[in-house]
Amino acid sequence: MLCRAGLDPGSRVQCLRRLRVPAQGQESADLLAPRSARYLCRGRTLETAAFLIELGRYYLYAGGVVSVLFLVVGIDRIEPSANGSYAFRPLLIPGICLIWPLVIYRWAVLERTRGDKP
Repeated sequence: MLCRAGLDPGSRVQCLRRLRVPAQGQESADLLAPRSARYLCRGRTLETAAFLIELGRYYLYAGGVVSVLFLVVGIDRIEPSANGSYAFRPLLIPGICLIWPLVIYRWAVLERTRGDKP
């Protein structure tokens, strides 16, 4: 993995030399870039950020699958008053994508209790 300056992240000194920014009113100064820019040279920080973004992406993919299944199959079985009302269902998709583990849990609990009733 290359750092922002295009060098190997192992050569931190070379990377920091390339990340110099001009001071106010000067063409080129010998000031180091802000602290956040220095951390871009470390491959570990970028790997962690990429991992967290991928984790969030897969979480939302799973939420999308759950929302489609719930809105097509589950909502009519759980809430009888929602039967036939299709205009509001797309409004539920963002919320279900975020709290899909709770939706699955409540769906399972309500299906179990529904089966117990005579």
